[in-house]
Order: sequence, then C-alpha cells, then structure tokens
Amino acid sequence: MNNILKKLSIIGIKVAALCFVGSNPAFAQIQTQAGQWQAQLSIGQLQQDYYELDSAGQTPTGKLNTETGNLLATQLKINKDFTPIHFHSYENHWTPQLSVALTHALGNSDYDGYLQSGSQFTPYQSQTDNQIWQGDVRFGMRSGKMYDDAPLFAITPNVTLSHYRWQRELDEYQEKFAHTALLAGASVHVRPHFATYSTNSNKGGSDTPSPVLLTASAEYGRILDSHIDVDKFGLSQDIGDADIWRLGVQADYQLNERISINAGVTRQGWQYEESEVQNGYVYPESNSKQTLWQMGVGYRF
Repeated sequence: MNNILKKLSIIGIKVAALCFVGSNPAFAQIQTQAGQWQAQLSIGQLQQDYYELDSAGQTPTGKLNTETGNLLATQLKINKDFTPIHFHSYENHWTPQLSVALTHALGNSDYDGYLQSGSQFTPYQSQTDNQIWQGDVRFGMRSGKMYDDAPLFAITPNVTLSHYRWQRELDEYQEKFAHTALLAGASVHVRPHFATYSTNSNKGGSDTPSPVLLTASAEYGRILDSHIDVDKFGLSQDIGDADIWRLGVQADYQLNERISINAGVTRQGWQYEESEVQNGYVYPESNSKQTLWQMGVGYRF
C-alpha cells in the first residue's frame, strides 16, 4: 500500500509540474465568480487511529483492541458560488456557497487486541480489510469578495451535514458502523502578500491578485444517530450521539482561469458509546481519530 501511495504521489507531482510549466502566471488569478461551479478530484492517504475501551479493567492496557493503518483515499468535491447578497453597498456583501464532497478510503490496517474465552484474554494481532465512505453537504456564507480586486482576507461561516460508514473485515466476521452528524464552523481564507505581483509595473498597472489561496477551517458538532451491525452475533444496536470535531488546512494555486491544484490535510475525531447487550454480546465504548492527507486538481466551469 505504501508503495502504491508513493507512486501516486510522484505521478501527481509530475502532473502538477507540467500544468505549472504550461500556464502563464500573468493570468493565474483566483476566480470564484458568482454562478460558477468547480469540481475537485483529490487522491491521498487516510490515517486510521481507532481503539475500544476496556471499561471492566480486564486488560493490562485498558484497551480491548486498537486499529491503525494508512488507507488509499480518493475524494470528489463539487463547489457552487451563488449570486452575492449585498448590504448597503456593493463592497459589503455575503456570497452563499454550497459544497458536496464524497470521500472513499480502502486498505488494510493493523489490529492489535485480544481473543476472549470466558474471562481469559489472549493477546492477538492481525490485519483487517477496511472500506470507508463519507459524504458531506456544506452550506456557507462567505464575507467579502474573492474576485480580481479581492482583499487578502475573507471568512466563511458554515454548517455541514455529514454521513459516515465504515466496514471492517475481521478474520471471522464483519462489523459495519454508520453515523450521521451535524457540524457548524468557519473557514478563514488568506491570500499571502508575498505572492502578489504586478502585471504592468513599468506602465503603472495595478497588481494582479495572488494565485495562492490558503484556507484554514474548524468545525464542531454532534453525532445525531450512530449504529453498529455485526450479523454473525446478531448484534444491531445504537451507539450514542457524542461530540464530533474537524480541523483542516489547504493551499490552492490557480494555474489559469479554469484549472487549479491543491494540497491539504483534514483531521477529525469522535466517540461511540457502549451498546446495549444483545444475544449475549455488547459493543464497547470506542474512540476514533482520522487524518486525511490529499492533493488534487480543480476545474471551474
């Protein structure tokens, strides 16, 4: 898996380099004009960090099992900017934005836990096959303009509806997790001063906006509904409505009016609660953290 990720990263870097060489920086501007759509396709690595708590104190580590690994991840995102809403003057307005993202990750992770026979726990290590799907619908209202005469700073408050599914294949059975969450937060957009240049300095021309855009985001919310299904044991239970959080940073470089490249990282975390006992089985309390590293290309149409 690591070799595959390295090869894909090398290919992505070469493609970005070719695009950069073929573009004209004089026309590389941040373009998010009202009514435009943008599609972004990204590829990268999802770092999985999951563990189940031993609330009964039967293991020396306090954890029934841990699961860590790097999964191959792909993401498709569609963004839409709507007509700005003006307040009092043209310069004072908010731009509605809609974003729909679908992320898929698959691969193996390392399982480190125990085999249980009655009250006896025997250490056990293995690998699991994983598939993860996550869909996000985000609506935001960006303050300020991001046009050709844009300022170097803008902020976008937003709300996100997210649905997540994780299917893990253990040696003898399969577990299926799912949750739906609602989050609220904001993104801060900064266009660095050092990347601004003049297109016609000898003739007194005005500066062209930087093609570089840096974005940092933070969201916090609640899991509205979560569920686990283990068919082999006849276990199908709700597993709570705990808090969920996300942090992210991304850098975009606009090659021309339509094409951009980007790289970023997003980290999120949440907990599942202990389930009710069903058919003699119970799902313990657990903790999940995931880090998504990705690079991609965007096309505006």
